[in-house]
Amino acid sequence: MGHDVTVLTTPKPQKSSDMPMSYEGFKAHEIPVPLLSTYSLRKAESLKALVGDEVLNEPTKTPWFKRSVFFLSQKYGMFYGCRFPDFTDLWTPNATKWAINESWDLVVSTGGPYTVHRVGLAIKKKNPNTKWIVDWRDLWTDNHLFPGFPIFEHYERNLENRFHKYADLITTVSKPLANKIQSKVRSKVEVVYNGYDLEDFEALSDKPYFPKDDMIRIVYTGSIYKGKQDPSPLFRAIANLKKSIRLNPDSLKVFFAGNNSDVTSLASEYDVEEFCEYLGFLPREDALRAQRDANILLFLEFEAPGITGVLTGKIFEYLATKKYILGVGATEETSTGQLIVSSGHGSVVGKDVKLISQTIKNWIEYGVPDISLFGKDIVEEFSRKIQAENVLAFLDKA
Repeated sequence: MGHDVTVLTTPKPQKSSDMPMSYEGFKAHEIPVPLLSTYSLRKAESLKALVGDEVLNEPTKTPWFKRSVFFLSQKYGMFYGCRFPDFTDLWTPNATKWAINESWDLVVSTGGPYTVHRVGLAIKKKNPNTKWIVDWRDLWTDNHLFPGFPIFEHYERNLENRFHKYADLITTVSKPLANKIQSKVRSKVEVVYNGYDLEDFEALSDKPYFPKDDMIRIVYTGSIYKGKQDPSPLFRAIANLKKSIRLNPDSLKVFFAGNNSDVTSLASEYDVEEFCEYLGFLPREDALRAQRDANILLFLEFEAPGITGVLTGKIFEYLATKKYILGVGATEETSTGQLIVSSGHGSVVGKDVKLISQTIKNWIEYGVPDISLFGKDIVEEFSRKIQAENVLAFLDKA
C-alpha cells in the first residue's frame, strides 16, 4: 500500500509447523525479553510447556514457583499475555528506549499483550504529532477468559484509561466489543476484523488432504478451551443417529487438529469414538488443506457470560474456504452466529442435540449444501488488505 512499515516485536523462531513467511514490504525489529531466552519465551506462549508437564503429572514434586505460575495463569491470566503482570513487562523498557528514538508518522500497537500499548503511549507522549491507534484483538480489563487478579484491577483499569485517553483511534474485532469499549471512552472505537490472507490459500498444494470418496468429513482446526468450548452436543447427536439410523463411520467422521483438541476420550463417553479422529498438531499448510478439502467445518462457540462479540480469526479462515460451517454452541445472538447465518455460509445449532441430529441426517440423505449456490460472496470484504485500508480510512476521520 506504499507505506514504509517497521514491526517491533520479540524474537520469533521459525517452527516446523509454520508456513514460510516473506519479510518483503516491511522490516522487523526484534527485541528479546530480558532474563528469558527466545526458547523460553516461545515456551511461555504455551503455559503447559512453560511449567513443563510436572504440574499436571506430578504436582507434589513440582517446585512451588512453577505451581504458582501455573495456578495464576490458569485462573487469572497472569504471566500469560492476558493480565498484569506478564513476562513481557520485562520487555517494555528496552522496547520503549528503542522506539522513542525513532521517527514515526503512525503507530499501531495491537494487543494482547497489553504491554505493547505501554510502548505506544511512550511514543505518543514524546511526540504528540504521531498518530496512535490502540488495537485490542482481545479485551484487557474485560477479558472474556481471565478475570485478572483482584488487587491489580484498579491499576489495570487506570492504565487502560491512560491508553485510551491518548489514543487517536481505538479498534477491536467486533461490534459488541467495540460497544463495550465505547461505553467507557470518548474516543471513537472502530471495528477491524481479524480477517485472513488470501495468499495463504492461493499458495496451497493442489494435492487433496483427504481421499476422494463418499464419506462426509467434518473438520475442526485449532485449540479447544476446556470449559469454554464444548463438542459434546455433536457427539450426542451422532450417538442418537448411530442408534436410530445405524449411522456408521464410513459415512461420517469428525476430524480434530490442533493443540488441546484431542477429544477422542470425550467421544468415547458417548460411545462414538469410531466417528472421531485426532490428527495431531498439523503444520499450518496441512491444516488449511484439511479445511479446504472438508465437507463441513465445525466451529465451537466460546461460552463466556455476558460476551457475545468474540470473532476469532478462525471463523474468517473458514469463510475463505467457502465450505459449509456448522456452529455448535453458536446462536443468532452471538457475533459468530450472526456472521455464519447472514453470509449464508452455514447454520448455527446452539446445543440443540435434536437439531444437530436432523441436520446431519439431512446431509446423509440429501447431501451437504453447496455454499456456492446460496452463500454470499464476502471473501473480499474480510481480507486483511481491505481491513488495512479500513484502518487508514478510519484514521483520516479521527
